[in-house]
Amino acid sequence: MHFSQRIGITNVRSALQGRSLDQPTRSRLWSTFVRRVPFHKDVRIEFETTWMQHLYIEIWMDLFKEPIDDPPDQPSLREELKKVFIQGQWYEVYDLLEFIINSKNFSYRKIFSVDISRILAEEHAGFRLINGQFVEITDKSEIAAIEEGLSATRGDRFTPARSHLSAALSLLSDRRAPDYRNSVKESISAVEAITQILTGDPRAELGKALKLLRTNPPIHGALRSALLSLYGYTSDAEGIRHALTEEPNLNAADAKFMLVVCSAFVVYLIQRSAGLLAEPS
Repeated sequence: MHFSQRIGITNVRSALQGRSLDQPTRSRLWSTFVRRVPFHKDVRIEFETTWMQHLYIEIWMDLFKEPIDDPPDQPSLREELKKVFIQGQWYEVYDLLEFIINSKNFSYRKIFSVDISRILAEEHAGFRLINGQFVEITDKSEIAAIEEGLSATRGDRFTPARSHLSAALSLLSDRRAPDYRNSVKESISAVEAITQILTGDPRAELGKALKLLRTNPPIHGALRSALLSLYGYTSDAEGIRHALTEEPNLNAADAKFMLVVCSAFVVYLIQRSAGLLAEPS
């Protein structure tokens, strides 16, 4: 192959990879791991165990689920990890990366996350890193909306809403068995939770809570109607919010739309209602 083709000058990838990972992407991901996790001669537990050893031990025990009393030396384990990056199923690569990024033993999590995000974007991979999870969302504005929703709900006061958004994200990002039905349910529950918090009525359903919520200037009628319509959608005959004998006809696009929209509504309600609430009657 001509060098110009190898570096992508005459063969630029334009389509998303979707639920797959090509070899150039795999190689770049592996090389980034090698750069950010320096080589150490042994994985075995010693009196002065480095963070690198801790990370490898954690991978061995908690990801590979192998016994701690029989760890391999680091070169052998690194070869196993390389096989996952280069030859494993596409979701196994994401699983491994997600495990590493969320490890408390990894000293360079932040810079590693930046590196991985850049590679996935440059290689047009079908997943992006959001809140420590790989999600099948690639649009920058959609990612920003979800991240803003999670950021706005930090702190004890908004814990219930943040928990619902996090659950919706986790259910959507499950690469082996995504649960779109319950992801949608968690997304709308986040909006309901935030209205309950802001109105001070922990039992108010979304429709009632919106009537209690006043801001200055007031929430536009069209936006209020949009929220109520979303609530109606999740409470319709398909019973997304209720137990069913059959799953409703939902897909990834539905769940993604609801997570993005509900995240944006959560941020909107927090920003517009701060200090300007009506007392529940």
